[in-house]
Amino acid sequence: MYIITAQNLVQNPSFEEFYKCPNINIKGNNITDLKYWKSNYNGDVAVFNTCSNTVPITYIGGYQQSKTGNGYIAIGVRYYYMEDWLQSNRRGYAIGNFMTPLIKDSVYCVSYYVSRCDETKGAIQNVDALISADTLFNFYNNVTEYYIESKPQIKSTQMLTDTAGWTLVSDLYKAKGGERYITIGNFMSPANTIEIPYYIPEQTAVSYFLDDVSVTPTYLNASALGKDTLLCYNSPYTLHAPTGYDAYLWSNGSNATTLPITTAGTYWLKCSLTGCGSVYDTVTITLRPKPLPLQLGANTTLCQGKSLSLTAQAGYATYAWSTSATTPSIIVTDSGWYKVTATEYCSVQKDSVHIALDALPNLHINLGNDTTVCQALTNTNLPITLTPNLALPNYNWNTGHTTPTITINQSGWYILTTHYNCGYLSDTVRVNQCVDQPPYGLYIPNAFTPNKDKLNEAFTVVQYNINIEDFKIYTRRGNLVYDDTAASWNGTYKDNECPTGEYIYKLLYYNTITQTHAQRVGLVALLRD
Repeated sequence: MYIITAQNLVQNPSFEEFYKCPNINIKGNNITDLKYWKSNYNGDVAVFNTCSNTVPITYIGGYQQSKTGNGYIAIGVRYYYMEDWLQSNRRGYAIGNFMTPLIKDSVYCVSYYVSRCDETKGAIQNVDALISADTLFNFYNNVTEYYIESKPQIKSTQMLTDTAGWTLVSDLYKAKGGERYITIGNFMSPANTIEIPYYIPEQTAVSYFLDDVSVTPTYLNASALGKDTLLCYNSPYTLHAPTGYDAYLWSNGSNATTLPITTAGTYWLKCSLTGCGSVYDTVTITLRPKPLPLQLGANTTLCQGKSLSLTAQAGYATYAWSTSATTPSIIVTDSGWYKVTATEYCSVQKDSVHIALDALPNLHINLGNDTTVCQALTNTNLPITLTPNLALPNYNWNTGHTTPTITINQSGWYILTTHYNCGYLSDTVRVNQCVDQPPYGLYIPNAFTPNKDKLNEAFTVVQYNINIEDFKIYTRRGNLVYDDTAASWNGTYKDNECPTGEYIYKLLYYNTITQTHAQRVGLVALLRD
């Protein structure tokens, strides 16, 4: 239990010191007789003392002994007037002085005793105390501007109904610094006053005796959980309660003197001193989220002559690459290990990736010379097998087959393509069949690759017994890029390489066998990669 051993800072705490014995003949107008005390309005605070034979028998409250000494005061805290709103808000306040100002962040035990006057009808809970640096009230024409709905720091926690004994009201108070006054009374409006009401047509008041007002230093440190804090997700953090209190209660129900913090949230601490009260403190802890790990991706292969962007996750403060770059992204064109170290407020993250170089192999697929399925002696078609000159990683025939060889029995153009990481290789062969009439033919390919690998370098029309009369090539927008009856376009216009894409050809020719004119219009794909 808290035992008061320090000096009480309230001057004349038991109302024993006066300039003259309080004159009770004029009801209530005797607060000015006391030393170091005053009220907001003399009619609402009365002084009683054995020197005037008003203790223990008073004119307003019946019989009551002093808590200590010879005197006490009475305060009117709730008035009932049926027709006068202003008077219904009337109440008295006792205002006392401190010997010295309170010290910032020091903890004080504030206490006083109240007893309900015997003749009072009804009771309230709100006989509270407000600690302040200045007095609260102004006066004008002897009518008080009442300080209703202010925020007293010391509050009663029970209904004050006892008329025989004295009820202690107390709590701990952490000083802001410079406080010099204690004001005791009811600071709540009638609507917010916690009460057992009593209404009658004539005026009546709820009054309480007040004695032994005390404000004493505890010499204990106030609960100081610190400012709201931002922590790293992986940093241990502990909140500490000040020593010397009788009991502790944390927001999670713990009664320990420390509280380890593992999650974000708002935490409060209640420090209690038995016989006086409690002080509180609150702090909000925010945790920085754990960053996502760096992910440069899996090891990969880069084609020669190409580039690749390596990008670390955004949100880090600094980046340090093995190439000496300090940006979140780098462009690589060579093989090797690429490493990055990224730092942020709470951690350092690292990752690496290996880049290998690759190129299109220097090979040439050869399906052989153009051939025929026609057996010359019998003039009949016999199946033949097309076989490339190399073993390839994959086989893609224009017939849809994916086998190393295909067997055919009809004429046509046959194309074999194989794909690598960095491109593809292909070859084309023409196969003819037997004819019952003088032969003639016209073949127009649908794609060519002028990439200087000496394969399919030109878009060439193949014909026999056919005379080319006009051959033009246009872009899809209609721009003419080739006009020559030679019918073999190398993919340039005015010695400049035309871009990859589809082009429109228009071919006029004369069939020397049938002696007819004809026209072909279609699309050809120019591929450079």
